[in-house]
Amino acid sequence: MGDPTRSISSRWHSSPGHRDTQAPPPRQGRTHGEEDEVVAALEIVKGVMPKLELVVQKLDNMERKLDNLEGYVKVVDGKINPLQEKVERFEKFNTDTTSSIKVLDEGMTFANSEIESLKEKAKALDKSLKENKKESTKLKNKKLYMEVYQRRENLWFYGIKEASDTTEENIRGAGEIYEE
Repeated sequence: MGDPTRSISSRWHSSPGHRDTQAPPPRQGRTHGEEDEVVAALEIVKGVMPKLELVVQKLDNMERKLDNLEGYVKVVDGKINPLQEKVERFEKFNTDTTSSIKVLDEGMTFANSEIESLKEKAKALDKSLKENKKESTKLKNKKLYMEVYQRRENLWFYGIKEASDTTEENIRGAGEIYEE
């Protein structure tokens, strides 16, 4: 028939239901030293089991905390996305504003150069106007002199004889004044 301890051991290993719920059946040929080893192993398992349960409990707590953190991260992510969109809009606004300011600055530079050019033209026109006024005044005075001279020549005094050669001299004098 074979070794009796072997058949018990193989029966215990072959039935999976006994392995999980019951301890192995006692061996018939067991010695007192083997029983002491089994009892010592069971005592070690009894000492380790509360610690393993504590570790499992702590792992469960950590898993719950990680789930809480994951929920918190989702909430924070939900709040960060709108903020990120706002930041992107502000950056676009800043870029648009900067380009608008650059265009305005270029326009102001052009306007300032045009203003300076117009000031120079105004100075030149003012100078020309003053010269034209002087020339106009000269011409008015000359015309007035000519009118006065012409009237003087047309005056006739009764009782005074007129010399014929003075008229020609007067005409020559008037021509010289007019040529100036």
